[in-house]
Amino acid sequence: MQDLLNRFQINFYKDKGRPSIICHNDISRYLYVWRTEDMILDFLNDIDLCLSGKYEEIEDPWWDDGLIKLYGNLQPSYLQVFTSDKIDDKVILGKTPLFTIPLTEFRVILLAWKKFINESGFYK
Repeated sequence: MQDLLNRFQINFYKDKGRPSIICHNDISRYLYVWRTEDMILDFLNDIDLCLSGKYEEIEDPWWDDGLIKLYGNLQPSYLQVFTSDKIDDKVILGKTPLFTIPLTEFRVILLAWKKFINESGFYK
């Protein structure tokens, strides 16, 4: 797990007791969107559906946060994250993804983030 976090330059730390991430890259920024255990568990559930060949059971493959304008799109074996803009109250996605990551790798990273959040005790 630590090798994967190092490879993607993902560093967790506590800021006044609150779990946080040093955002070296777009993966770190996107990961920070998911700050509660419930949000992470919902996301993991859809990732697990993808990895078990049940992609069609996902209600909505878009996992996003409009505030930081990052939109993730789950595919059967990978996640693509796009930037977005709002024009006349319509979300317009960038044409090229910021990054694409295999779901098996993103799942490990998301589980590490969940563990760090839980160990911090901040959101309980």
